[in-house]
Amino acid sequence: MINYILSEKLQKTIVSSNISKSDEISTFIDEILQAGNSKYKLDHSEYIDWIKSPEFMLNQIEGINHFVTKTKNYKRFIFIGMGASTIIPKLMSSNSNFIFLDGSETNIKETLIKDYENSLVFIISKTGKTLETKTMMNQYIQLISDLKKGYKYQENMVAITDHGSELYEFAIENNFMEVFSNLKNTSGRFSPISFSGLIPAAISGIDIKKLLENIIKFKKDLEHNKDTRKKIIILIDTIHKVLTENINIFRLISKNKNDPKIIWGQQMISESLAKNKNFIIPILGEYNNSTKFTGNLDIIFDNKMSQPKASENTNNIVFEDVSPNSKYYGSFVYSIMIIISALSYIENKNPYTQPNVEKTKNYLIDTKLPSYTFNRINNISNIKYASFLFFTKNKNLLSKNINEIKAFMNSINIPIFIDIAPGYLHTTGELHKNKSDAIHFLVHEEFSEKINELNLNDILVKQINAEIKIFSENKSKFVYANSNKLMHITKDIFKGKL
Repeated sequence: MINYILSEKLQKTIVSSNISKSDEISTFIDEILQAGNSKYKLDHSEYIDWIKSPEFMLNQIEGINHFVTKTKNYKRFIFIGMGASTIIPKLMSSNSNFIFLDGSETNIKETLIKDYENSLVFIISKTGKTLETKTMMNQYIQLISDLKKGYKYQENMVAITDHGSELYEFAIENNFMEVFSNLKNTSGRFSPISFSGLIPAAISGIDIKKLLENIIKFKKDLEHNKDTRKKIIILIDTIHKVLTENINIFRLISKNKNDPKIIWGQQMISESLAKNKNFIIPILGEYNNSTKFTGNLDIIFDNKMSQPKASENTNNIVFEDVSPNSKYYGSFVYSIMIIISALSYIENKNPYTQPNVEKTKNYLIDTKLPSYTFNRINNISNIKYASFLFFTKNKNLLSKNINEIKAFMNSINIPIFIDIAPGYLHTTGELHKNKSDAIHFLVHEEFSEKINELNLNDILVKQINAEIKIFSENKSKFVYANSNKLMHITKDIFKGKL
C-alpha cells in the first residue's frame, strides 16, 4: 500500500480539470500485472522482468540467507557501481558500515585499502561493461595485490550482474566469493527488488521475506481490491493532470538531503519521464527553503515534517514517512515503479531506456581537455532552469561554488539543477539533453593526483568532451568553464536579470 496526502490546492486542481486518464491507467495496470504471461500485450516486454521479480526473489531467500551468514565477520561493506548500481543498495538498506563508490568521491584509494582484510567488496553492473566500475574494480585488485603478495582478494569480492555479462564471466574465472545474476530484462533503476537491492537489505538485517510477501500481497490487492486500485489510479491521474497544467519543476523533499528515496526519485524522473523535450525538472529541494518557482510541484517523502504541510496553498504530494525497516516499504518502492511506468505509458515514452546516456558512452574518445566554450547564449529570456554539472574532485571548492550559485540564482528566481560527474551521467544525464529552454554549465576543475592514480582523470576528460559534443549537436545553450570563473561568467550571462 502506498499512503499519500494531496494538498488542498492540488485537490482543487483535480476537481476543476476535465482531463482524466483513469480508464487508460486502469488498463495499463491490468496489462503490466500480466508481465510474464501470455495475456501481456504492452510494448517494451523486454524490460519488464521487474514486475515478476518479487516472486522470483522469494525463491532465492534460502540462498541469500546462506550468503548473509558468510558475511557476519566483515566490518565494512563497499559497493562499487555507477548510477542505480549504488543508488539501489542505498535505497534498500540501512547500515552505517556500508560505503558506496561511484567515482565522485575523494580519497577513493584510501577507502579501498583501509582495513581491506575485513572489507567485503561488491561490484555491481548490469552489463558488466561500465567503464568507471571496471576501472575502480581493476584498481582495487591492483592496490590489494601490491599491498600483500599472494593475498586472495577475490575471496572478499562479490559480483551482482546479468548472467553471462562481462563481469559475470570475469567473476567466475577469478573465483569471486559469490556471483549473483539478476533477471536480465530489468533496467538498473527498476531493480530494487533484485539481488542489487535485497542482498544489501538482508545484510542490514531487514526481513526480506516479509518485504517480498508484502509486495506480492500488494500486487494481488492492486488487481482485486477496489480501494487499493483506486488509490494508486488517483495518484497517477493527479500527477498527469499536473503535467497538463504546465508544471515543470518537481521538487523532491526530505528532511535528509541525502535521502536515497529522493535521489532514486530524481533518477526515475530524469531517465524515464523527462526525456526528449519534456520540461519535467526533478530537483532536490531544501527542507526549510521557502523559495517557490512558477509551476512547482513539491513531492515530500515525510509526513511528519513541520513544513511544508499538505494543507498549504501549494501543489504538494506528501508520502508517508517510510524507511527500509517499515512493513510497507517494499510495496511503496514497487508502487513508485508502477507510477513512473504508467505516466511514461500515457506520455508514450519507453521508461526503461536512456539513449542519450548511451550516446555519451559512445563518444568517450578524446583525452585532451577542450578549450573553454560558449554555445548559443544569445537568448536567455525563456530559460526554465539552469544545470550546473561539475567535473571536479575538490570538495571544498565545490561547496563554495554551489553556495554562491544557489544564492545568485535564487535572487533572479531561476531554478537550478546541480550534480557531479561522473555519477550524474548515469543518473540524471538523460534529463539535460534536447532542452532548448535551458542553459547548462559544464564546470571543470583540475583533478587531484589521487584520482589520477585510479585513472578516473582520463575518464572525466573524455566525458567532458562527450558532453560538449552532444550539447553542440543538440544546439543547446551551454557553457564549459573553469570553476574559478564560474560566478563571473554566470552573472555576466544573466546580467539582464540583475
